[in-house]
Amino acid sequence: MTTTHNATVINGALHLDKPLELPEQSRVTIEVHRPTQADPAKSLAALRRFKALNDVNPVFSDGKLPTRDELLERR
Repeated sequence: MTTTHNATVINGALHLDKPLELPEQSRVTIEVHRPTQADPAKSLAALRRFKALNDVNPVFSDGKLPTRDELLERR
């Protein structure tokens, strides 16, 4: 049986977000995957590209969300 659980490392020990539904003294195998973190420089570059595109072709006009018809007209 395989399940996925989230945990936090505190002083070298894993502390699960929620208790496991396993009998006491159960043996388990742990596979650790660290979440990937975005490169701040790449994120900033992507944000700048988005802002430049948004200046040319704004997603929102006058701060209002576009209507469905306005979205369909943009094709």
